[in-house]
Amino acid sequence: MIVSQFFKRLENLPRGLWADIGCTVHVISKYHDRQLRDSGEPYLEHPLDVMYQLYKIDPNDYEAIVAAGCHDLIEDTDANPDDIANYFGERVISLVLGCSKKPKELFPNKVARLDDLHLTIIEAAKIDYKVIFIRCGCRLHNLVTLHGLGHDPEKQIRIATETMTFYIPLLENEARLWVPEQFHPVLDLYIHRMKFHAFAYLPTNFSSPA
Repeated sequence: MIVSQFFKRLENLPRGLWADIGCTVHVISKYHDRQLRDSGEPYLEHPLDVMYQLYKIDPNDYEAIVAAGCHDLIEDTDANPDDIANYFGERVISLVLGCSKKPKELFPNKVARLDDLHLTIIEAAKIDYKVIFIRCGCRLHNLVTLHGLGHDPEKQIRIATETMTFYIPLLENEARLWVPEQFHPVLDLYIHRMKFHAFAYLPTNFSSPA
């Protein structure tokens, strides 16, 4: 999704927020400039899609929409928390940190890193539940575009498996403790869509965790 397409989709965005959202797109475009996803597509398509998902969930929560656009800045660019806080404020950086993985070198394996991310998300969600939707928006877009990794079937299977063993249990269990009941149908929709896309890449004998 290029920038012009992104703005066309924000049909009900309050007039006063157009400039603010435009500023956000400018900032993330600067940091993700020339970055490509593993599929070869411009990286910017990913944060814009996650921004749009948060917009659809709650178009009035400007800071959550902005944080969705910034969610990969710490993991994948040279932006630091102070940069993001200076641009957008304390709530935005709190949401971004709440859904960011710590550097790989701190963990002996991927499972340990996921365990740490699980704790990070839950602790952050106790303060601001929108962190769950940002992280899940990121995962859903990764799943929807997983066909772009046709050259790396092992990674496709790993992402699909990780979805079923990490994200689905998170949404079915702990997330419901912190997400207000009025948004539980959104959790259910994420579960349905994640399973639909993940199962396309999993072996037929795959069994979900109990």
